[in-house]
Amino acid sequence: MFYSLISNYAHTEGLSVLQMKQLNFAYDDKNEQANINIFLSKQLICSLIISLTKLYDVVKLRFNTLPDRDKLAINIYAGMSKK
Repeated sequence: MFYSLISNYAHTEGLSVLQMKQLNFAYDDKNEQANINIFLSKQLICSLIISLTKLYDVVKLRFNTLPDRDKLAINIYAGMSKK
């Protein structure tokens, strides 16, 4: 198990859902720390997406093809991380 966690450092996608299931990481929606970690991860990922749209036109083009509700969610989470 430890090797699986350490080896993910070399991969930018991190732990996939399948890997987490195989490693017996059980998500419990009553676990406050897990919910906080997920929320903070969303903020960081959305901030990264917005930053990349400012740096690369191809990312901005792809972002603009997302459904409006997804763009809104990304902008909201990214905005939260700036405050």
